[in-house]
Amino acid sequence: MPIMAHRNLPIATLILGLLLCAGCDKHDDSSGGSSGGAASSGPISGTGDAGAVAAVKDEIAKRWMATPDGLVSEFPSHVFLATGKRSDAESYYRQIKELKYEIETLEISDSDKLNGVQFRGYCHLKSSPMRLYNDPNSFGGKTWSQWKQSDEATAIAAIIKKNGKWDFPTDSFLVTGAKPSESTVAQLK
Repeated sequence: MPIMAHRNLPIATLILGLLLCAGCDKHDDSSGGSSGGAASSGPISGTGDAGAVAAVKDEIAKRWMATPDGLVSEFPSHVFLATGKRSDAESYYRQIKELKYEIETLEISDSDKLNGVQFRGYCHLKSSPMRLYNDPNSFGGKTWSQWKQSDEATAIAAIIKKNGKWDFPTDSFLVTGAKPSESTVAQLK
């Protein structure tokens, strides 16, 4: 189909306008990634620096299993106080309807740059319905708790890119659980 210009608008102006609009959703920065972008929609998605958004999404996908009711991750029920390591085989499970997050980019100091730091920031989880199974702090049996809104203040994860590798030096539930097996999740009733 031929491109037709308005009677008073030269075809070159129309083509230039189309070319400018075609790239208007792309933002490039000097770090090689785009900023202000969003990860794909679904139960895991984020906004902010594109590289950090993708790194967080990859880390979450390693630790959370998608189910029809949301995402589930496994945590140790009992840990040694001195080490924070698992003290027995018993686990509890956290389920969250969706993991939507925003990346806050922090300034990198000159010394950070000399030490190989390429990105520093925080991942802030947006509030979403959440529940626990076999909650170690409750006296009930092994059942799911009632759904409640997640507390955004406890769901912040530090994120750093150093020497080309992403790291999450934090103890946030967002990046500390383990991905349970499908057979284990199927038994959580």
